[in-house]
Amino acid sequence: MILKKFNSPGGNEIIIRKATLEDAESIIAYSTLILKTFSDVVLTTPEEFHPTIEEQKNWINSFNNSDTGFLAIAESNAKIVGIIHFETHKKKKASHTGEFALAIHPDFHRQKIGEELLLQLISFAKHNPKIEKIILNVGEHNSKAINLYKKLEFVTEGINIKAVKQPDGKYTNNVQMALFSH
Repeated sequence: MILKKFNSPGGNEIIIRKATLEDAESIIAYSTLILKTFSDVVLTTPEEFHPTIEEQKNWINSFNNSDTGFLAIAESNAKIVGIIHFETHKKKKASHTGEFALAIHPDFHRQKIGEELLLQLISFAKHNPKIEKIILNVGEHNSKAINLYKKLEFVTEGINIKAVKQPDGKYTNNVQMALFSH
């Protein structure tokens, strides 16, 4: 299901749509690229990510069969250039909140793709009475992402000190931000 079409500032036609089972192999390849390219900012290491196509299809289905989960991809020329996924917390007392992950292809930064994917998630949450709060964690050094989140009215809730331990033994602090959808 197509959620939005737009032309990026770089002149590319971008299609944002819900992911389907047919995207499983492409999502694996895209995720592998993201994990290798941005290993300093993503939590999962490339060595930890090795789903089978069947496991990836099950992951996609978990969103498609959920009334509070959201999974969308951005494409340019039938290639994935962005992905966002959101899940609410499983515990009943926290089920009104959820967290998302967003990743944009390195060749497509500054093309409004991240913003458009986030706007789709925000719209989904605002129309879903079960979702009251969208949460994210971002490395405090990722100023481009933090500025985008602030632009979309996310507020800083706190800093998670030494939240991530890099392979070289250095620590990264994370900024926790949130947006109230209701």
